[in-house]
Amino acid sequence: MINKITSTSNNLIKQITKLDTTKHILELGMCFVEGEKLVWELYENGLVDTVLITEKKQEEYNHALKFKDCNVIVVNEIVSNKISQTKTNAGVFALCKLPVSNFTFDKPFLVLDGIQDPSNLGSIIRSAIAFDFNNIVLLNCCYPYLPKVIRSSMGYVFKTNFLYSSVKELEECQNKYEFDLYCADMNGEDVATFSPKAKLFGIVLGNEGKGVSNDVKVLCKNTISIAMQNGVESLNVGVSASIIMYQLNEKSRGL
Repeated sequence: MINKITSTSNNLIKQITKLDTTKHILELGMCFVEGEKLVWELYENGLVDTVLITEKKQEEYNHALKFKDCNVIVVNEIVSNKISQTKTNAGVFALCKLPVSNFTFDKPFLVLDGIQDPSNLGSIIRSAIAFDFNNIVLLNCCYPYLPKVIRSSMGYVFKTNFLYSSVKELEECQNKYEFDLYCADMNGEDVATFSPKAKLFGIVLGNEGKGVSNDVKVLCKNTISIAMQNGVESLNVGVSASIIMYQLNEKSRGL
């Protein structure tokens, strides 16, 4: 059965508009995504609970038979504009179950220490998937299933395994699994010439303004940096992450 919502005062629509905060995402146990390609991929992976489509998309999908195994709701333009967080929405939205993480310390990974900007986190996640660092430890970071993170990651957040950790828990894992941590910092060894000594290691990237915290630095075996020219002193953390992951991914293959 296909339902229809025409009012922004509808309870479901009110719930959806609150899903831009960690609190409400965790309370509902779902996140909100938009975009036809991403919704379809998540649907195929069994994560979609409810699909919302515009009246125009309903005609295109032949009365929404494309999403026949889940709850489908048709919304008008006013409602779609209310729930969309983009200027020109694609007319396809979904409430998705939060995925179960399969994080394991079996290959190089990232440690993100205090990343607060959702766009930065999304950018890092996208690069992490590209360079095979899809296991990510989060220390006091913004929540990865916020809509802005999902969009910035181009949906790759759903292909990422997260470990929500404290510094103490990270230290306990380090003792148990015997991995090295390499801290990204302006005063470190040039990553272009640095070679990881351990097969299992984590790259530590810090807060946008403060960098890696001292509590995490003491766990790190080496400090690495990116050599820059023309007076440039620093790069966006997402850009830095991409360069370092690319460099160390190439070198770790030979270990």
